[in-house]
Amino acid sequence: LYQRLDPTAKAKRELAEKLIAGVQRIQEQVRGLCRELVLTEVDTEGLRAALEHLAVRRREQAGIDCTFDCPDAVSVSNPATARHLYRIAQEALNNALRHGHPQHIRIRLQLGDERQLSIEDDGAGLAEGVLS
Repeated sequence: LYQRLDPTAKAKRELAEKLIAGVQRIQEQVRGLCRELVLTEVDTEGLRAALEHLAVRRREQAGIDCTFDCPDAVSVSNPATARHLYRIAQEALNNALRHGHPQHIRIRLQLGDERQLSIEDDGAGLAEGVLS
């Protein structure tokens, strides 16, 4: 389209440039979504790295402060469990961003005496009476 436009049609060429830039942004977003859907890196030893990478991606994509905290080395004995934990964290982050509009999100994985995966944010929270 851009190449077929008359070089003197400046307004049309500018609009075509905006369309091209928009399509390129959408392509990058689709690629990012596809990478999130295809989980090959999450295994018994890779959960920590995958969650850390998830925090970095959310920080870059959403422009909010998203941190990952894991004080100890992590090994999950079952690869399916590692993938499930990752998906739980991923969905919790998506829900926080979609519904709570937070400025800060913290992913925490703790496997000491108190085994725990938590997602904390400073968003709006649930509306009154939702859980009654």
